[in-house]
Amino acid sequence: MQLNHFSGTNFQAKIIPSQALSAALELAQMEAKSGTKEGLKSAAKFYNSLRTIEKDKIASTFFVDSNPLHFYPYIQLGKNIRLLEYKGNTQRDKARSVMDGINKLVEGRYLRDQISDEAKDVDLVSAFVRWA
Repeated sequence: MQLNHFSGTNFQAKIIPSQALSAALELAQMEAKSGTKEGLKSAAKFYNSLRTIEKDKIASTFFVDSNPLHFYPYIQLGKNIRLLEYKGNTQRDKARSVMDGINKLVEGRYLRDQISDEAKDVDLVSAFVRWA
């Protein structure tokens, strides 16, 4: 039996940019800039959730669809779909629902030891640019 070497094969989930995700990234960045304990905690949790999703070796893609044609706003990681909770009509409310939805998806899908804990080692103000 002969095994062929594949270079460039990606075994991690690709986070697909969207307006809803960009709004959540901006909110997390603003919370990190605020410097408050709650703001930094929220931004760190969101960063760790995104890094956990990014490291997922089973799911190939992750995306947020806040304006679907025939469905309620949702997030999808591979074949797992989670509806977003309604938080309000403002842009900030929508961004908060995306952040909370992503955090809950990660908490429900992964074991605690599988959830990334890298936020303490990065500058949270500029860390979210990688997914924008």
